[in-house]
Amino acid sequence: MNTRDLERLYRDVEQGKIPFLAQGDEFKWSGCTMCGLCCFDIDILLNPYDILRLRRHLSCTTSDLIQRGLVEIFSGGNSGLPLAMIKFRKVDKKTSLCPFLAPVVDGEKLRELTKGKEKPSPEDLEAARIPKRLACGIYSARPAVCRSSPLGRMSVRSKDGEGTRNLFYQPPTAFCPACQGEGRVKGAKWIEDNGVQPYWDASERFQNIFSTLFENGLVLKEGGDRAVAILWNLAAGILYDFDSLDFVTKEFPQNRVREDGEEDLRLLTQLLQMVEAIATTVPQVKKMVESKVRQ
Repeated sequence: MNTRDLERLYRDVEQGKIPFLAQGDEFKWSGCTMCGLCCFDIDILLNPYDILRLRRHLSCTTSDLIQRGLVEIFSGGNSGLPLAMIKFRKVDKKTSLCPFLAPVVDGEKLRELTKGKEKPSPEDLEAARIPKRLACGIYSARPAVCRSSPLGRMSVRSKDGEGTRNLFYQPPTAFCPACQGEGRVKGAKWIEDNGVQPYWDASERFQNIFSTLFENGLVLKEGGDRAVAILWNLAAGILYDFDSLDFVTKEFPQNRVREDGEEDLRLLTQLLQMVEAIATTVPQVKKMVESKVRQ
């Protein structure tokens, strides 16, 4: 769903129009039909852990992801916080699709067509396509939003700000055949089978940093301080284009080659600590700017 639909969804959940689920509750799911409809006309926001896993899977750098038009960094319209999302490709004025959406190919048929060849030709791939079947081309490294779907999660902070409660729900998915059948699956099983929890854990750490950025005023707004804008861009680069940093290339030289989840978490920790340190300097920077203006 796009950002506007997401805001409407949150309102519906808060107003009780969409019931909350416990992890032991079941929700509708009859198995993916590979129609690909969930990969059209939506906004897939990314956190640094999503990008860590994505660039490892594709054996490329974060700069490659941005320069190839797969990921874009922007300022959140209402919050002014640095955000990143998968950059969808326009099909026409009304329709866009995920750049990682790929046609499903019949492996046996493709082997027959490519017998004696070094690699399949585009014509071979087209001939081996299974009609009306589309799949995720980065499935094992798909982001948290895709990994948990169609199970949604909303984190709600307590009034005193000391604790967070996670609420689960199934958003309206009239377009999805798998959500319209009689099948059911327990939330806890879905979370385990799809490896969702590590992504949610990383998302929580990321949200905590976002709170720090917002509270310290590290937000990009029209007519804002130039010094804050410089710090904002620095924080955005650390969060989403960290391969452009010298310490990453030196300390994690094989990070994109080895399958090492612990190393990803170690790098994530260092990135978030760096951004937190930058955020704490914003009040001092603002005071310095104000002082110079008065002078």
